[in-house]
Amino acid sequence: MPVRKGQAQAPSRTKFLDKKAGKTVYQTYHTFTLYIKGIIMDWLDRMLGGIKRVLFRFDEILHVIVALLLIALVLCMAFYTITHFNVYSPVMVLKVIDDIMLMLILLELLWPVLRFLRKEPFSLGPFIYVGIISGVRRILSIEAKASIEHIQDSYHLIEIGVSVGVVLVLAVTLLLYQKSRKDCPFQDE
Repeated sequence: MPVRKGQAQAPSRTKFLDKKAGKTVYQTYHTFTLYIKGIIMDWLDRMLGGIKRVLFRFDEILHVIVALLLIALVLCMAFYTITHFNVYSPVMVLKVIDDIMLMLILLELLWPVLRFLRKEPFSLGPFIYVGIISGVRRILSIEAKASIEHIQDSYHLIEIGVSVGVVLVLAVTLLLYQKSRKDCPFQDE
């Protein structure tokens, strides 16, 4: 079939020289394929970028909800503790101290969420503080319960000893962690 001037000829499977461009049809086909792949990859990158933005926004929204729930929980606990402290007794004082320590734990758990929302680097400190406060809370509750009920058995002493050991280990861990953060110039606290 004769080809008219200006009409493209269907490429064959063999390489032949395109007189005008000085390229083989294979080279032209390869260039065209790379161009199409580039367009598809750009489209996929834009699509994935949009999905990532939506996921990051969703993650931020969930962190805000968690922060608000922690604050609401602390406020509810404070309200409950205040309204139920009607009779002064050692048991009631123990309950109030226990509730206050639990509120401190919840507030310490709020810090990593707030650091995330402010785009600050992750810090292990608040979790170590939570462990220390939990250990002290446990020691205080065991000791107060034992003194109110006049109990002195080896089980309570072992439990207090283990809790003191955990608090000491966490305190040393906190000191080492803070020292390593000061020595490392690339990380901000």
